[in-house]
Amino acid sequence: MKKVICTLLTVVLLFGLFVPTSFAASNKDYKEIIDQVEEVNEEIEELIEEAIEGAEEVLESKKGQVYIDKEINKIITKLVRETDKLAAKMIKKAAKIGIIVLCEYVEVTIANHKVLIDPLRVVGF
Repeated sequence: MKKVICTLLTVVLLFGLFVPTSFAASNKDYKEIIDQVEEVNEEIEELIEEAIEGAEEVLESKKGQVYIDKEINKIITKLVRETDKLAAKMIKKAAKIGIIVLCEYVEVTIANHKVLIDPLRVVGF
């Protein structure tokens, strides 16, 4: 019985030591992910700029306050949805090769509304 337990523990130990290293990302993968994260962050910045411009256009319109609030909320909702989708896709892609990417929420003001948007940051692997 002791041999079986000892053998089982040895096998578990060997798997524990060697399996995670097979999933570790190479430096090339790491650099590629960093480049892709930067590209996604640039896309997020562009979406933020578009949302700010769209909100300014709505504010300049001579419509009623209810219309303005409704349109600004649509712009903000679309921005949050699109940035969350980009971030989630990038995080999932990096995780597949063993690299950890996190969102660091930053506060953006769009037409006097404070919105938390999630640029990405590579943490490690």
